[in-house]
Amino acid sequence: RHGLSSRERARRAAHDFQLALARAENCANLPEVAAADNGFLALLRQAKSMSASEKLLAGNPDEIEKTMDVTFKLTQGAAQCGPPGREDKALALLGQQREASR
Repeated sequence: RHGLSSRERARRAAHDFQLALARAENCANLPEVAAADNGFLALLRQAKSMSASEKLLAGNPDEIEKTMDVTFKLTQGAAQCGPPGREDKALALLGQQREASR
């Protein structure tokens, strides 16, 4: 969002990333997801190797965009695992808005 301080953007990005990562990890444990080779598991491995702490992102604002790209991709991939929760829906909407504005 425009108008947010870089620290607040970093805080939100770190929170959203952790939220998406947790849902994706739960999703990956479902047998039908683990059996399907659609790139989701590779994305999850990539995400697990990332450092996306609030402190790191606050010190490297350019990493926020990259982190949010992965966050939105995780959210989109985890949609195969059933209905999203409220925060997952919010992330999906933000991701759709972001794509539409590009």
